[in-house]
Amino acid sequence: MSQYMLLSLPNSGSDWLMGIIAKQPDMKYYHKEFFNPICNAKYRATLETVFGCELIGSYRNIAIPSNEQSSGLESVYQATWNAAEFNLNKEVYSPGKLPFFNQHFRCAVLQRKTESLFPPSRLRVLAWYDAIWHSLLARNQVYGYPSLEHRAKQAHEITANALFSDAFNEDVPVISYDLLMTASIAEVQKHLDCGWIGLDWNEVAKEVIATRVRSNKTQTRTI
Repeated sequence: MSQYMLLSLPNSGSDWLMGIIAKQPDMKYYHKEFFNPICNAKYRATLETVFGCELIGSYRNIAIPSNEQSSGLESVYQATWNAAEFNLNKEVYSPGKLPFFNQHFRCAVLQRKTESLFPPSRLRVLAWYDAIWHSLLARNQVYGYPSLEHRAKQAHEITANALFSDAFNEDVPVISYDLLMTASIAEVQKHLDCGWIGLDWNEVAKEVIATRVRSNKTQTRTI
């Protein structure tokens, strides 16, 4: 059976979208982020050697691209995911790991525009992006020490550009969160059909339309 992976960045709507997709037949969804050390207590010690999250002990791994970790990523994959029984997952702290994941999963990327994400409705979102910013700082990809909101926006823009560049190079479909919030059901269905075999995208699109919540900034308040 094929394995599916959605990559995005924090607060991009991936929990909401994957919650809908997970209802499809034969989907075995981890319901968190399997490769995120803070979300997977069983394999945390192994995962944090190459994967990152907001934890102080592993945030530096967030910005490291997969071509610098290829052997480590493969061994961790074999020792963790390959020993589990899931076929559906999403990650929000792996903006540089798409080339690796694309070797093992049918991948898609969920994109949310910076202007629809900031300012977020929850302060915690800024903390999530601040961890990403500090990972970029450790790699000398950002400089100085601007305000928290500026750091968050900068982290989103840099890692989003890297993620979408990899998606283009890897021929991975990109799903627009902002389009899902505004388009007709026919447009949503066509846009969502990213080549994941066996899914009823018409049913997925119906629930997207039924559960999306618009605000004056065209954003949803999903977790």
